[in-house]
Order: sequence, then C-alpha cells, then structure tokens
Amino acid sequence: MQIAFSLLAGSLIAASGLGPDQTPSNDCPENAPNVIAASFVHAEDDEYEAPAEPGLEVGDEAPTIELLDEKGNTIDLADLYAQGPIVLTFYRGGWCPYCSKALSAWQQKLPELKEAGGTFVGLTPQKPSFVAETKQDKELEYVVLSDTDGEAGRAFKVTFSLDDRTIEKYKGYGIDLAKNNADGEWTLPAPATFVIDTEGVIQWVFADWDYTKRADPDAVIEAVRKITGE
Repeated sequence: MQIAFSLLAGSLIAASGLGPDQTPSNDCPENAPNVIAASFVHAEDDEYEAPAEPGLEVGDEAPTIELLDEKGNTIDLADLYAQGPIVLTFYRGGWCPYCSKALSAWQQKLPELKEAGGTFVGLTPQKPSFVAETKQDKELEYVVLSDTDGEAGRAFKVTFSLDDRTIEKYKGYGIDLAKNNADGEWTLPAPATFVIDTEGVIQWVFADWDYTKRADPDAVIEAVRKITGE
C-alpha cells in the first residue's frame, strides 16, 4: 500500500528565503517556491514505503549492496567499510546546488577525516556518467558511487518518489530524473549521512527530508574518532 505525507511545505518555503508569491531568481528548483510546496513523499512500489522519518538507526546493520563507480566497476559496500569506518552520504545529484556545496565541503575535510581514520563515500541515484562529471567538475578525490537500481536508497530507507506536480516543476527547470537517474525513476534520496564501522554497524546517523539540511562534517568526524580512537 502506498503512503503519502506532506513535507511541511510552508517551512521549506521559509527556508528558501522566498514567499509563496515570489518568482524564482534562476533555473534552480531550490529557488522555486512551487517546486518546494509541491513536495510529497510516497512509496515507489508495493514493497517499499517511505518512512515518516528517513534513515536506518544507530545500531542497525548496514545493508550489503553492490554499487557502480564512475567507470562502471562494481563496488561492494562491505568491502569499503571492512578497510575502516566509512562516512556514507546520499546526495540527490550534481544538479543540486545544496549537494554540490556539501560535496565540495567534504573535499576540504578529507585530510581531517583521514587523520581520524575514516573514508568518505558519496552515493547518488545518478548514472555513473553523471558521477564522473560531478567528480571532475568538483575535483573530488574520494569515492562516489551510483545507486544503479535504487536498492541502496530503499535499503537505507531514504528514498522517496516525486508526485506528478513536482515532476512537472522539475522538468520546467530542465531536470529530468528519468534520464539522470540510473534506474530511470523519478525518485530521490533524503540528504542522509551514515557512519559505518568495520563490522558493518551504523554508529551515527543524520537524515532529514528537508533537502536544504546536511550533516555537520565536524560532528561526523568526531563520530569517526569515537570508533577509531584517533
């Protein structure tokens, strides 16, 4: 059974700095009040339901999932955290300015994260080719993976499907998730960050349906230090 619930549209409009009657200043959906106000989360199929609060919880085991890097190589998530704790961050796509800013911020934080004993891993529903573009454009030196069939987003309980009205708004801003996303679906992940230890146990979580919010890198790195003792 599918579910649907509002994302507190009024508060998101306030966060954008625009009133309900204002015109967006550019072609980015974050500045379009109608796109923000039309956001409803619902299940994408009968086997998955978007939770009221996104994300797995501390103490949960990380799902065992195979993903693709920008070159199309298969990467097992378990192989990554077996080498040391990882910071796994879901982002919507290179087209999202909030995501781009967060990805660049993590690039600057890499030395500090490495010193703490952690590794950063970005994860997006976009195709590997778009992953490659984002890595090149942002000069990212860390692993970025494609959730090719949407399995990771559903397993980590962060995926939602866009409603028809929002889909049309996104298309109006030149964003076609059916073409950008590897699974061809109009789905996105909530901004979410999970710190996973070497046993595959989630030790720290940030997840919020509000796409303007992101995990504080300093808090994340501190969580990694608690695992490694560095």
